Amino acid sequence: MLKNSPRKVLIIGLDGATWKVLRPLMEEGYMPHLAKLAAGGARGTLMSILPANTAAAWSSFQTGVNPGKHGITNFMMYDSSANQMKLVSSVSIKSKTVWETISEQGRKTILINVPMTYPPRPIKGIVLSGILTPRVGPDMIYPGRLFGELKERLREYKILVPGNRLANMGLEEFINEQIGVEKVRFDLARHLLKQYEWDVFMVHNQSMDVVQHTCWRYLDRNSSYFDEKKFSQIAPFYEASDEFIHSLLDAAGPEVTVIIVSDHGFGLSERSLNLNVWLRKAGFLSVNSRIWLGYLKYLVKRMDWLGLRKRLIDKKWTVFRLLGARAKFNQMLINWQKTRAFTASHFYGSIYLNCGEGLKREIARSIVEGLRELKDPQTKKRACEAYSKWQIYQGPCLDLLPDVIVEPFEGYYCNPTLDPVGISSEAFPSDLLTGTHRREGIAILNGPRVRRSRDFSAHITDIAPTILFLLGAAIPEYMDGRALAELFSPQLFERNQMRRADEDQSPRQPIVRESTSSELEN
Repeated sequence: MLKNSPRKVLIIGLDGATWKVLRPLMEEGYMPHLAKLAAGGARGTLMSILPANTAAAWSSFQTGVNPGKHGITNFMMYDSSANQMKLVSSVSIKSKTVWETISEQGRKTILINVPMTYPPRPIKGIVLSGILTPRVGPDMIYPGRLFGELKERLREYKILVPGNRLANMGLEEFINEQIGVEKVRFDLARHLLKQYEWDVFMVHNQSMDVVQHTCWRYLDRNSSYFDEKKFSQIAPFYEASDEFIHSLLDAAGPEVTVIIVSDHGFGLSERSLNLNVWLRKAGFLSVNSRIWLGYLKYLVKRMDWLGLRKRLIDKKWTVFRLLGARAKFNQMLINWQKTRAFTASHFYGSIYLNCGEGLKREIARSIVEGLRELKDPQTKKRACEAYSKWQIYQGPCLDLLPDVIVEPFEGYYCNPTLDPVGISSEAFPSDLLTGTHRREGIAILNGPRVRRSRDFSAHITDIAPTILFLLGAAIPEYMDGRALAELFSPQLFERNQMRRADEDQSPRQPIVRESTSSELEN
């Protein structure tokens, strides 16, 4: 059993939350409960991993390690044996999660909608998996037998309602739909929080990321696209999110330590950086034929004429099915025998090399140097930073990772298109993607033993060891992050002396088992 654990830990994830939006909303009274938490505790910037994508960031959050140790950089990864992109899952995470470490040391965890938890890994507690879960059903719940008890509460439950829904409804209706998704989720969270024992509890608001991708230009007051009327239609989402947080904290009681985190921040996606177009023009990628490309573009236009695209959106095709379809579309266009490098990722660029291991470092270096010199033909300014994986990652999973990571500068996002467009192009007009990820996320800590602190800086890998520190647990040596002990009272630091546990950090696979009935007792 864990020793010296006087407090429970309640974690609330706000996907994509950024101080650019939250700070003015708090100051203007839209989020009074979050403002009170921040004023009475510690608030700071939580830097994300590279690339600052949901899959990579939440994997690092849950493991305390960089992608070189857990093996995830995006929702899709390249399978060189099959020469295709495949969706990742919790099985793809090659490092132990903090939830598993907590379970091994005798404590109970409840997780609701945390990304990269499908299929649920067995822990001492309860898991309702998050994004990438294919459907609401028994497979998303651990232990599966809980589905029968929760079935009625899950009737209106949705893991994610994608932003492409905005194409067929008004902005106010879209925002109300996103509010409804999180209301059902937080109602369920309160039920589980009250019904079952827990030492660590986490619920995740995924809809914030959806709202910001689609509505960013109307949220950032520094943007030239800002519109007060549109802002007033979007603000109710943040007001509702604030109320959901308050209701959960009220149910948990005043003695819990609260951690509110985002996986990344946000910024304007005004221009598209078309990496495959650059790779083609730089001689690293070859396409099969313009005739084939023209034929496929004709089919896409034909879909619009027949209203098929609208019908696909009406059927709520998930973003991930659409991304997967686009990845396959690009793969058909690539002449693999003549291609040395390609990307299939959005937001941040993940470039994979199609060559022997002996050539990879040299080709990666050439691509990095070329991208660092790349200037937008329109603005005449640099558009991105680039890194080889050997520069930014360490660990046994390097072979699973893309060889070059591209970080777009403010105003840009990376696009894997192979359409005959320029290296950079206007991202607008598009009402479905006006915001993109940036590395600067948020963190708020509050509780009886949290010291007031303003504008601290931390890294997303620091949260897992901090959770273990709060529970008085040993922190595994392999974790890259550190416990944020300076944010807590000296008494807590003295009581929960940081201890490092020597654990194997080699790639692993989850062990499947069922919880015993005693683990679910009230």
